[in-house]
Amino acid sequence: MRMVLRSEPHRERVVVTGGEFFVGASGSLVLNSEVNAPRPLKLSLRRAALPTETRTGLSVDSLDPLLDAASGVLPRRQWKQHGIFARGRSLIMILPKEQRFVRHGIEIEALRIKGVTDHGAAPKLKDYKRSRHTIFKPPIEEFSIQERKLHSEKAAPDPRGYCYLEDSTVEYQVTRHASRLGLPVSYPVGLGAFTEHRYKDRPLGFMVLGISASDDLRLHRIKGGRRGAELFVEAGMALRSLHENGIAHWNPHHGNFFIGRDERVGVCDLEESKIFGVHTLDSEEFAVYRMRDLFGFGRNAIAYCARYWRTPVSDRLGTAFLRAAVGRGLLGLQEGKPLESITLKSFQDVAKNFWDELRARDASVEEVVGQAKRIPFLRGLFSEIPCGLNPKNFSSSFNF
Repeated sequence: MRMVLRSEPHRERVVVTGGEFFVGASGSLVLNSEVNAPRPLKLSLRRAALPTETRTGLSVDSLDPLLDAASGVLPRRQWKQHGIFARGRSLIMILPKEQRFVRHGIEIEALRIKGVTDHGAAPKLKDYKRSRHTIFKPPIEEFSIQERKLHSEKAAPDPRGYCYLEDSTVEYQVTRHASRLGLPVSYPVGLGAFTEHRYKDRPLGFMVLGISASDDLRLHRIKGGRRGAELFVEAGMALRSLHENGIAHWNPHHGNFFIGRDERVGVCDLEESKIFGVHTLDSEEFAVYRMRDLFGFGRNAIAYCARYWRTPVSDRLGTAFLRAAVGRGLLGLQEGKPLESITLKSFQDVAKNFWDELRARDASVEEVVGQAKRIPFLRGLFSEIPCGLNPKNFSSSFNF
C-alpha cells in the first residue's frame, strides 16, 4: 500500500518512478503514513540514500510494506509474504534480489527499521523491563563528564519497543558520519518520528538502515568456540576503529556487534555515543569515554566466556581471552609489557578498584587520567584523536 503524503506548501512536489515525494531544501524525501494508521508516522528519507542505478527495482514504493508494518496498517500475519520479521525493537525486511544495491562496498540486502516493535508486538507506552526474550539488562545509569568531573545518574527507562526521537537522531547522525568514513556500521537511509505518540512528554522516533542479510546476526548468538573467540577480537578492532575516529560507543556489549559478510564485524546501536568535537574538545575527557568503553567491553568478554565455556572463568582462559579481545583487538597492543599486564585478575581489580571507585565518587578527569597513566594497558588511550565531526553540523533534535 502506498504511503499517503500530506500536502505541505513550502515543499516542492515531484513525481518520480515508483512513487511521489516532497523534496525539502536538503534534498530529503518526506513520507507520511496512512491517515488512519494506528501509529501515525513520518519518515524523512535521504534521496541520495536510494540507488539511482537503472538495474535496481528499489523505489519508495518498496518501503511501503515496512512502513505499513511499523505504523500498524499491515497486520502481523501478512509480514512473512513481504519478507518482514521482528528482532527486538526492530523490523527487518529482506529485499528481493532485483531491489538490492551496493553502498560503500556493502551489498544492501535488507532494510531495518529500529524503534517500532516490541519483539513483533505493537510497541507500548510503558517502561521497558527485561523479559524472557532479552539477554542484556537495560543500562542502569547515565554517564557523562560535567565540568571536568565524572557524573553518573539513574537512567530513565525507555518505552517498550519505541526509541526517543532524540536518541534516534543522534544514532542516525553518528551512523551517517561513521559510514562516510568507511567505518564498520550499517548504512543510514532515513530518520522518522511518530507524529501522535509521546512518552513522558518526549517525542518518539525511529531510523531506517540498510544492512546485508547477515548483519542481523549478533555476536552474542555465536556460541563460543574458536569462531566466537576470533570474532571477539574483530569486535575489539571494530570498536578501536570508532575510537580512532573520535567516536566512543558508550555501551559496547556483545549484543551491539553484528556479523556481516566474510565475518566482517560491525558496530550498531550508537544512540548514546560520545563524539570528539561535539560532546568534548578535550582529548583527556574523550580518553575517559574510551575508558568506559574498554571496561564495558572487557567485562562483556568475561561474561561471554562464562556463558559459553565455563563458570567461573579460569584465570588462564580469562587472561587469554582479554589479551586477545581487549589487548590486541581494542587497544592494538602487540607483544610487550602493556599486553602482558592484562590478566583476568588485574583487569577485574582495575575495573573495580580504579574505575568503579572513581566513578562512584564523581572524581575529576585529572585524577582519573593521573591514575590511568600508571596502568600499563591504559596508557594507549591517550593518543591524539582527529576532530572529524563539526559541532555546527550535529544536532540531537530533528524538526518534523
